[in-house]
Amino acid sequence: MLQSMNVFHHQTIRPKFLHFHDSCHGRRKIPYNKQPVLVSFPATIESEEFSSDNEEEDSTGATISSDNGEYVVREAKFDEEFWASAWLKAEGFYEERPRDRYVGSFKKKHAEQEYNVITRRCKERTIQPYMCIIAVRKEGENALKNVIGTLDYRVKYLLRGETYPEEVVKVKMFTTFKKIESQRYVIISNVTVAQSARRIGVGSSMLKFAIESAKQNGIKQVFLHVRRDNKPALALYEKLGFTILEKATSTSHLEEHNLYLCSINL
Repeated sequence: MLQSMNVFHHQTIRPKFLHFHDSCHGRRKIPYNKQPVLVSFPATIESEEFSSDNEEEDSTGATISSDNGEYVVREAKFDEEFWASAWLKAEGFYEERPRDRYVGSFKKKHAEQEYNVITRRCKERTIQPYMCIIAVRKEGENALKNVIGTLDYRVKYLLRGETYPEEVVKVKMFTTFKKIESQRYVIISNVTVAQSARRIGVGSSMLKFAIESAKQNGIKQVFLHVRRDNKPALALYEKLGFTILEKATSTSHLEEHNLYLCSINL
């Protein structure tokens, strides 16, 4: 959620961050310093959505063994990839309303809004670091068809007195705010996997990529929200080491939207 404040003491620091470019909007050739996570699919799995028990660790990340193709988990770089991410989020948002009379128009509008958010965050990421992480089935081909997973990764700072994002705390009026490295955290949002690519480890691979990115940048905590009735996602997050933040469970905002706040310490 967005928070507003008066900032009296502000110092902009460009943190070390994976694949930081001056702009990620409209660039066609961008140097890429980190090996992407190569994973194969589909892996055989019958119980947990998005996860796999056939993952092996190697120097490039998590690999799911299979003989039916590969997908790559990496940062989105091009406009068409941003649009594919936005469209996938829109499809996920309206997944339970397939017969709605105007669902096509709603999806398009939702995707346009998501695309604008992604491009704006990319332009502003020297102030607030951001990555649009995607899982791509076939590199160099139609992004709209081959982006099979996406999530948003943002680096933020806890406000004075907070122990978790958006905690209700009392602070003095006209308090100053200074960014402190130990208060940095990552918030993961909009975790979406295409229906055709579920139960093969795509969600797990993207989350591992995000967690590893946070570790490499010295960040100690990662947070995400999950619907309380989304049992497959809860099982996946627990498997990766996330726990429900009990002290945040009863907050009015999370109760109203039927959400849990989960965290993992790195």
